[in-house]
Amino acid sequence: MTKRKPHKDEAITGIENVEKYFETHENKAKTHFGKFLNQIENYELSGKFLEIGPGPSILTAIMIKKFPNAEFTAVEISKDMIDLAKKYLEGKGYNNKVHFIEGNVYDEKLMKSLGKFDFVYSTYSLHHWQDPVNAFRIIYNSVLADKGLLVIHDLRRVNLLYHLPIHNGIFNSIRAAYTPKEIKTMFNDIGIRNYTINTPFPFMTVFIKI
Repeated sequence: MTKRKPHKDEAITGIENVEKYFETHENKAKTHFGKFLNQIENYELSGKFLEIGPGPSILTAIMIKKFPNAEFTAVEISKDMIDLAKKYLEGKGYNNKVHFIEGNVYDEKLMKSLGKFDFVYSTYSLHHWQDPVNAFRIIYNSVLADKGLLVIHDLRRVNLLYHLPIHNGIFNSIRAAYTPKEIKTMFNDIGIRNYTINTPFPFMTVFIKI
């Protein structure tokens, strides 16, 4: 298997960078989040939702519309992304619908202080995580409520795309992504047993149920 090539930075910072990220992804929401949205259709979701790494909150806005009675919290490492996300949601008419927390998923004290959530989800942030074992452990042990569901949707590292001589955007993210085998090893170390991993090319969606 090809060796993972991590991103140098976990967060996207700087006004110009976050605005560029937003402009690149806003018009691709259906393609970008379609696989994730289709897969959660099988679950009856309600209550308290926690989004980890919402970025500019393009998906957040979709989720608010889809689950208007849910209570939303979002943990984002980049203050610049939070500022942009708040403006974006305000423009959608979703003022004060999301409680934003600037912080890191590895901050166990912070994550515990947020309480328990019925649905925890993250899209396209896993490949940025430098310590996913610790992140999964904290989420599983301290954040996910009894009978709660965790869904992590991301790219996965596949040989075919890894070796293409293209070094930007999605291809660098694929090189930084994890494989199902690596995820299974992490879960074995943590003691997580009740999970499934779906692998529609070139994605990977992890479901953990308590």
